[in-house]
Amino acid sequence: MFFEQNRYLQFITLDEALTFKKQESEKKKKFAMTQKEKKRINAAKQIGLYQLGRTLGVGSFSKVKLGVHGPTGKRVAIKILNKQQLKKLEMEAKINREIEILAQLNHPHVIRLYEMIETGSDICLVMEYVPKGELFDYIVANGRLNG
Repeated sequence: MFFEQNRYLQFITLDEALTFKKQESEKKKKFAMTQKEKKRINAAKQIGLYQLGRTLGVGSFSKVKLGVHGPTGKRVAIKILNKQQLKKLEMEAKINREIEILAQLNHPHVIRLYEMIETGSDICLVMEYVPKGELFDYIVANGRLNG
C-alpha cells in the first residue's frame, strides 16, 4: 500500500496504514461537535419559526437580528432581550410596558410588533423590518425630512 505525502509516494505496510487511518479518525472525533453542541448552535440560529440572520444593532441589554419567517419567507426584525440583563438594570417593568403599548398600536408610521417569543434566557420581540434602518440615524446622515 502507499499514500501521497508531500508529493512523494511512500510505501507502507498494512499495519501502518491501519494505524494511520485510526489516528486520522481519532483526530476527527477530537474536533467533532457533539449532538448537544450541534443542537445548541442550531437553536441559536432559529427562534420559533424564524431563522436568524445578521445582527442589525446592539444595545445595552438587547440585540436586534434580521429574521426570516420560515413558512412565508417574510423578513422581520427580532429584538432579543436578555432577561438577566433586564433584571440587573431593573428594566423589566419598562420593557413589559413597551410590549403592551406596541401590541396595541396599529399605525402606518409605527413599527408593528408581530409576536413575542419567550425562551429560558431571552424575550424575543418579532417586529416589522424596515430596510433603511432607524429614523434617527437617517436624519443624522441626511438632514431634516421635508413633507
